[in-house]
Amino acid sequence: MRTSIFLVAIGCSWLAATAQAASPDDELLKVLPRADDAGLQIEAGLVVRDLRVYLDAMKRQRLLLAQSPAGKAYYDQGVQREQFGFDFITEVERLAKLAAPSGAPVPLLLVGYSSSQGPGAQLLLKAEPGFDERLAATMAGDPLPPWSARTTAEGLSFSMGEQVARGAVSDGWLRITLGTLTPTGGNVQALFEPALAAKMQTSEAYLFVRGGGEISKFLTNLWPEAQPFLAGARALVIDWRHDADKTLAARLLLDAPLLQQVGPMVRPATLQSSIESLWGADATGFLSLSLPPALLGPGLQAMLANPEAQVVVTPALREVPGKLTGLLGLMSFWAPADWAVAFEAPDAKPATE
Repeated sequence: MRTSIFLVAIGCSWLAATAQAASPDDELLKVLPRADDAGLQIEAGLVVRDLRVYLDAMKRQRLLLAQSPAGKAYYDQGVQREQFGFDFITEVERLAKLAAPSGAPVPLLLVGYSSSQGPGAQLLLKAEPGFDERLAATMAGDPLPPWSARTTAEGLSFSMGEQVARGAVSDGWLRITLGTLTPTGGNVQALFEPALAAKMQTSEAYLFVRGGGEISKFLTNLWPEAQPFLAGARALVIDWRHDADKTLAARLLLDAPLLQQVGPMVRPATLQSSIESLWGADATGFLSLSLPPALLGPGLQAMLANPEAQVVVTPALREVPGKLTGLLGLMSFWAPADWAVAFEAPDAKPATE
């Protein structure tokens, strides 16, 4: 299984969408909680377009990890049951069958929100008709799931350990809610700028944090060095997709006004094809990063000057960081400590130096 990670920074006011066509997420995101008198604001979330596609990818990943002793020690089905009391993949599969026994796609959304009545979270799962009956049969079956559910006068009640959540099925969606509010669907709030939404059209799933909320403030304080970028960011997104050849491609997308200045200095991340022609046959992972040369140069110089790097810095090598384009690629291999890094130069001279 090959893994590719691309880091893409976009400032949506300079990277404008060429067409204002509706994103594939437009209809899906309308089922999210809507803002009301309680001042509900969606701060973060996870969107999975089809739980079954994600499930197939998890099964492939388990087979890959089980080939190594370290992976088997953590991801083996028996180990998971012993450590957590249940196997995660088994429960995801149970959830998909419970929601859509016909085999249809099962979208899943999980969002965290703030409001004047405190924080909350809601899990949404697309459910085919007859969900209540299938849920009752599941709770009467054997073996039982690690969670429990029952019908009350207020609706469904779900519990796992000490956590208790309210649930209800309406308009074809199961909603499980934690918090004092019981928000319904009908979101009309645009969560992302058009350029960012366009970038996410091909993703199978994405995790996002919106700027201006408590979660984004926590992340900003957690990484002080990144405050200039994150303080004014409108959204931070990690999205991924699984290709037909069992390759996982993930991207980090940042929508921040400061990138209006940085954007014109950043080149497209095009190193993958050239690096793969040299090392691709044996590589298992690839990281592509594009930075303004003014940022990459000093960072590389500091790395070369670090005594722990154990690099012999010649006069010619000392001048190379100032001649790079800003593109770098990191290729990993099956061996844990086996990796290679490449930097792009405008011509062959600084590269050969």
